[in-house]
Amino acid sequence: MVWETMTRKFEAQLIHTALEITRGRRIEAAQKLGSGGTTITRRVPELGLAAGEGEGEADLSSGAHPHQRRS
Repeated sequence: MVWETMTRKFEAQLIHTALEITRGRRIEAAQKLGSGGTTITRRVPELGLAAGEGEGEADLSSGAHPHQRRS
């Protein structure tokens, strides 16, 4: 049971991060994860992620990668 719970949380975080980086573009996120777009679309609700997860969440106004620190 612990293994399944941790695996599910890890997968959810991977998908969330990929969607955040790609600003919600599921096909691009799937490619980055080495998966298919259908898989991402199916797994988002199964993992309890919001339908628009990653869309518009990153502040890209500075042109920096969303996970980079600003100086």
